[in-house]
Amino acid sequence: MAEEKKKSNAEFLKWFKPLIEALKELGGSATPEQTRNKIIEDLNLSDDVVNELYGKSNTNKFSNQVEFARNYLVYGGYLDKSKPGIWALTESGKTVEMTDSLASDIFVTNAATHAKKEEDSSFNEKIEGLIAFYRKSFVQNWSDEKFKWEAVKCFQDNWNENEEFEIMFKKATKKAGNLLGSVGSYPLAQIFDFTKEDSNRTKEMFAKLYDESIPLEERIENFKDQSMLIIDNHNKSNPSEKWISSFQNENSISTYLWLRYPDKYYIYKFSELSKVERLLTDKPVIKKGNGISNLLAGFELYNKLAEALKEDEEITRIFREFLTESCYPDPEFRTLAIDFGFQISRYYRDSVDEFESNDMDNEYKNFKCILEYFVSHLEYVQNQDTDFIGYNKYIKEYVDEGTFKKTGRGWKGDSIRKQIEKWEQYDISKIFIAVTPNHGNDYKSNLCYLNWKGTGINIIADWNKENHISGLCLHVYNDENRTRKNIGSAKSLSALGLFDDLPPNQELKQFLDDFKKLLTDDHQNVINEIEEKKMEELIEQLKSAKNLIFTGAPGTGKTFLAEEIAEKMGAEHKLVQFHPSYDYTDFVEGLRPVEKNGSLGFERKDGAFKEFCKDAIESNNSEKPFVFIIDEINRGEVSKIFGELFYAIDSGYRGRKDKAVQTQYQNLIKDGDTFKDGFYVPENVYIIGTMNDIDRSVESIDFAFRRRFTWKEITAEDSMAILDKDDAWKSYGSKPSSGTVEDLKNRLRNLNEEISRTDGLNSSYHIGASYLLKYAMYEEYGESEVLAKLWDNHLKCVLFEYLRGRPQIEDALESLKSSFMNKVEDSSDELEEENQES
Repeated sequence: MAEEKKKSNAEFLKWFKPLIEALKELGGSATPEQTRNKIIEDLNLSDDVVNELYGKSNTNKFSNQVEFARNYLVYGGYLDKSKPGIWALTESGKTVEMTDSLASDIFVTNAATHAKKEEDSSFNEKIEGLIAFYRKSFVQNWSDEKFKWEAVKCFQDNWNENEEFEIMFKKATKKAGNLLGSVGSYPLAQIFDFTKEDSNRTKEMFAKLYDESIPLEERIENFKDQSMLIIDNHNKSNPSEKWISSFQNENSISTYLWLRYPDKYYIYKFSELSKVERLLTDKPVIKKGNGISNLLAGFELYNKLAEALKEDEEITRIFREFLTESCYPDPEFRTLAIDFGFQISRYYRDSVDEFESNDMDNEYKNFKCILEYFVSHLEYVQNQDTDFIGYNKYIKEYVDEGTFKKTGRGWKGDSIRKQIEKWEQYDISKIFIAVTPNHGNDYKSNLCYLNWKGTGINIIADWNKENHISGLCLHVYNDENRTRKNIGSAKSLSALGLFDDLPPNQELKQFLDDFKKLLTDDHQNVINEIEEKKMEELIEQLKSAKNLIFTGAPGTGKTFLAEEIAEKMGAEHKLVQFHPSYDYTDFVEGLRPVEKNGSLGFERKDGAFKEFCKDAIESNNSEKPFVFIIDEINRGEVSKIFGELFYAIDSGYRGRKDKAVQTQYQNLIKDGDTFKDGFYVPENVYIIGTMNDIDRSVESIDFAFRRRFTWKEITAEDSMAILDKDDAWKSYGSKPSSGTVEDLKNRLRNLNEEISRTDGLNSSYHIGASYLLKYAMYEEYGESEVLAKLWDNHLKCVLFEYLRGRPQIEDALESLKSSFMNKVEDSSDELEEENQES
């Protein structure tokens, strides 16, 4: 049986034949209007049909559908579009007998091609603007992003399947740590653990992953399966030291693929990919939870990005100029496409309206209302003017009810605030109103203002000689030195479009944006001052003590803080993570297998810390600090790891060759070695360790070790500062709005208060703010769903472990969940200290 032809029932197909016939009657060509009028005449169409509107934009249905018919007849070769403003029949069009079946065939044959052309056209139009943005972003951020090309070069230079896998893999991934490790996720570190647990299986799973003869989906699934098998085997053999999760997912696996085949693969990261797709395509296909399908779609999209970047002569020139010998040359622009996706997803903001237009439109509308109310309120209290344009809309109902509050300070909790509360909330903060008379009944002074909560950032009225408001201006009051400053000139009411009954205009939008910027700049300045002071104190403490350990609840950002301190000091720094398998040979020195002349032997090799100290000495710059960071220092058996270095790390013996210690393999150290006569820690080497207070292994740290370190607790409240830092969010996605960040802080405070109230728990069990960074992983969901995922996927499991074995665990978890999920209003509205002149 012959295959039945595919047919279309598209409504606009009914105009194919009338359009062809009308043009034939008009001599083969006519203007669009003449053609439509002829169709109306031939079919005797009613006014209702001709004038029918549809869609949100009230498009004329008849004209639109005839236009669609004309386009498809052009695609089919029956109409000529070479003459602007003229519809003309081709030779085929002059002789064709148009039928419903033929119309359907024309549509079905050309629809896919047409859609592809439209899609390509849309993509090319959008990519042009994004590449223009990326050129500037690339130059600005090259110094921070260069490591991606260096990581590939390092991998390519060191990948050698004939070398012992563990040693080779460590060398190959030496510069890829930033790409395979972040707060709460350690895929690379886990691979190193895998090599110790089951070296052969680990080598085999990479061999299969890199076997291009096997379908990609099969390779990825195999890698994940083998990872879980290693974890399960480990957990069966080590019930007291269980590995609780696998970090080998599509993100990390795609990174391994890219490092090995940088001209073919990309790094897959959902948060980046989904935003780039939404910016470039009208019909996104990448959705949360689609796993491999998302990865494949992402690779296809990034192939198009790479080709588009190749064709842009300017970005090609810039890129080639910046590449150095330490970088992989990236001939196919695959790594450049990865960087493009990263930069666009993090820093591109011109498209905010596309995703948040409703929220932003509502904010502008609310802002317009609050400005109109403010002007109406002041005009009424100053002039008792009931004829003022805004009186009936904003003031009359309160006056009629007898509830109108003439004066008050909203930021102090006065009930005048209720009269603007439906417009007061913005993503960044709240706007309050204050109305205070100056010397009797004069309301024309700057004691009447709108302000961002808790600040002297105000909007005040500009009055004319007739005692009427002519405009509004931004104004900053500094309580510390009691100074006032107008920010720019006043904006007139007409320029702001107040009381015009139209949507917010561009001038008003800019006015709100400028008002917001004053707050974000002020907020950041305050944060910077506080953080600067804290950082200086910690640096001073480290310099004095030489050895510092950060303790605190899980997720308080101790490692992040340690790295920040090192960067602030301008130090060379290295991070290692202790674990049960970490030993003296990893840290100080030990015998390592080497192959010489076909024979296997052993050779003494420096460990991580000894090598670090040697680098500090050989730098020939005793003023430059070197900071060695030990993450989760308590998870290793420190007495065995440090050995005789307990003596060497003592701050009193720093830099003293006469107090050098003889290490366990001192007799094997060769002449010319920096530590030939014994090991000592240079004066400019500092140690920072981190540990969780509640980890059971804390008890294993003996007093001899403890007394050589200064201990500093990082509380959950201290960790809140992490959420204000853009860099801290990068591993997970984009930083949310300031309002969302403040809301998350309040929820976490409420949760920690409930933890302290829970039997058997205390502040040591508080949750640190680092857990909340995972909020960005779910940015495409609505607020309530994001919070639910944050609870279910990240917070609940930690709290369950805290409560394991206790009675009524489900009730306790439910109370903790409620404390986090239920929105907490910031009580500081009523408790703030007065910060403005009254």
